[in-house]
Amino acid sequence: MFKYLILISINLLILTGLSSPAAAAEAELGEVVVTASRIDERAFDAKADVRVITAEDIEENRFADLAEALSSLNGVTVDTYGNGVGYENMQTLEINGSSQIVVVIDGIRANTSTSMFNVFNFQSMPNLDSIERIEVLNGSASTLYGADAKGGVVNIITKAPEKNVFKFGAENGTFGFQDYRLYAAGGDGDLSWRLSANKRRSSDYKDGNGNRYISDGDAENISAKFWKKTSGRSTLSLAFDNYESDTVHTGTYFRQQHGMRPPASFYEKQQRLILAYRTQFSEESDNLLSLYRIRSTFNGQNFSTTEDMIDGKADTTTWGFSDHYRLKWHEKHRLAAGVEYSHETIDDWADLFFTYSDESYYHYSLYAEDNWDFDGRYSLTLGARYYRHSIAGGRLSPSVTLGLAADEKTNLYLSAKDYFVPPSQYQLFSGYGNKDLSPESGQTYEFGVKHAPDNDTVIDANLFYRRGKNTISYNKEIKKYENLDREKVWGFRANVTRQLDEHFKATLGYAWIRYKNVDAEGEESYSSNYPNGEIKVGLNYKNRDLTVVLFGRGVMGREGSRQYASRTNLFYGTYPVSSFWVVDMAVNYKTSEHLTFYLKINNIFDEFYCDDVTGVYGHEDIYGAPGRNFRVGFTYEF
Repeated sequence: MFKYLILISINLLILTGLSSPAAAAEAELGEVVVTASRIDERAFDAKADVRVITAEDIEENRFADLAEALSSLNGVTVDTYGNGVGYENMQTLEINGSSQIVVVIDGIRANTSTSMFNVFNFQSMPNLDSIERIEVLNGSASTLYGADAKGGVVNIITKAPEKNVFKFGAENGTFGFQDYRLYAAGGDGDLSWRLSANKRRSSDYKDGNGNRYISDGDAENISAKFWKKTSGRSTLSLAFDNYESDTVHTGTYFRQQHGMRPPASFYEKQQRLILAYRTQFSEESDNLLSLYRIRSTFNGQNFSTTEDMIDGKADTTTWGFSDHYRLKWHEKHRLAAGVEYSHETIDDWADLFFTYSDESYYHYSLYAEDNWDFDGRYSLTLGARYYRHSIAGGRLSPSVTLGLAADEKTNLYLSAKDYFVPPSQYQLFSGYGNKDLSPESGQTYEFGVKHAPDNDTVIDANLFYRRGKNTISYNKEIKKYENLDREKVWGFRANVTRQLDEHFKATLGYAWIRYKNVDAEGEESYSSNYPNGEIKVGLNYKNRDLTVVLFGRGVMGREGSRQYASRTNLFYGTYPVSSFWVVDMAVNYKTSEHLTFYLKINNIFDEFYCDDVTGVYGHEDIYGAPGRNFRVGFTYEF
């Protein structure tokens, strides 16, 4: 255990015992975010828990994909099946204990209904060079972001060309990992453009116990965006993204070892097209009008609990439009309002149990949120959204947030927000489906504090409590989805960031969450999928040519769900280890103005653990996470 405490010990010494020049953390205090209110504001002043991953963070940490980047944030959990290859549509991201989130790209909703498990394929943007920053809002945000924003919001903000640039990168690593990527951007007069491309391969891997998993991945992505200034204050943009992957895997280690299923192959393709028109009426107001279409195709083989292989498919189309307006009346009064419409069609669906096609639904909503600042200390934000689902009906969701600037170094906020989650396409249309389902709804209450004792240190903490009704659950007796249960979720997060000097920065985060379910008969049960605590700790060193990042994640006391699987008379969902530490390191060395070499080592101590399990066939039925592995690469930019 001693080796796992080294990283925390270093950070505690740094956070509590050292001091530094005042200018070292000005960027941390002044960082501007937009997700909390859809209006630009300092992250320190935002009346919500907003985390930011910058382009610099992405480069220094050498994150392989969005999921790895997001999992570095306190309060965010990514459940990945093994190394994720072949399970892209089953990889879930949870915020505040919920996988029901909204993903936004450049202010435009990007959720899809392709999967039963997640709302966005976090592997579909493998080239992170095009990302300016990622903002993550922890907490319900249905007023501003609509349906599914129960746990929070992931806002991906891409780069807008400021100069002509060309960047090429390549890397190789263990488990057959190969990655080649290209990024280019430029402009001339009123026209600017951005292009990125990526090719990635991987093969079999081993977990921390040396167990080998059959896996083969081959994915590619190309995206482009064009901007045209139509006037001095208006810009028309067109963005296109295409992701394709061919994968092979055999599932859990237990099934592989016992020959329970041969290797299965999968093909996935997703295309995203976005047309947007932004008008800057003045320095105080602007408008974003957008039209989008997302087409997803999935073909491959599914499997049952026997050796049978079954062809599966999922063809879906999502299209919609939105109009978002922002107005700053004056320094102390701001307004955000808009309208959204989305239409989703299930063109063709086939899985282990059901086939269906030509099913569709639509939903629309109108929202407004108004913020007042009083005498520089107090603030009040009131908002509401009316949401209407063509099958599940309508609902009004209000929200209120109170803010207090106790002094120049301390901000506090208290909020109460309604949320709603409509039933998924599978819950509506499959053989288990029920078109009489009501949306899940509830309230989230939050209290947070942000404190900067000096210009080098930021401390923030957040308490939340969520209660919901009409939770959609599967009724085993009638074999249908119904609004059966209620839920209660509560948790706590705390973070400390300290800039030591111009070279060193340290971060320390802790998160704790509890989930209680209450069924129709009043029976209470607690989910033990959530650990007794999770720690995320980092130490960054940076000088002119060299950056080194050390990051550790500690999970304590996660035992898994001890639910009964009647079809096999076995328990499922138990994790093989209840506590573990995983430590990663990234080293970047800039040999010239244009060329950088880097090394990324994941799971340095070769820890055996897993982020997701099945357990239908017992304790060994797991998706082991990759053991120690490394990647070496370079980037060339001019």
